[in-house]
Amino acid sequence: MSTPCHIQSQPWKGDLIRVDIRGSLCAESIPDLDREFERHFADGHSSFVIYLDQLTRLTLAGGAALVGQLRLAQERGGSVTLVQPAPEIEEIFGVLGVLPLLHIVRDTTELLGAGSTKKNLPRVDPPRVH
Repeated sequence: MSTPCHIQSQPWKGDLIRVDIRGSLCAESIPDLDREFERHFADGHSSFVIYLDQLTRLTLAGGAALVGQLRLAQERGGSVTLVQPAPEIEEIFGVLGVLPLLHIVRDTTELLGAGSTKKNLPRVDPPRVH
């Protein structure tokens, strides 16, 4: 049995929201993920730093849902930085075909001085899960 998914978020730097996703992001946890992002979108936030260093499992459905939220953030004028995903997690993004489009930070020192991620990053289209 996999570890349940825990999603926590808080204001971080400038206009950024820090989101920590721990455990297993799978079909069962998609409603929690959607609620968390919808809450921030409703408050006018669209730029996120998502820590994945404690994400132990990402299913294709969970990955597709996360990519969908990244796309919504971009549509709202924001962007997303993924922090320290494990190689197995990056592999799922590769299978979904979006890995080259994601902004991934493997060393947290790259985040120093970050206050806004509003940049012209490539558009991330949602993957098709069969």
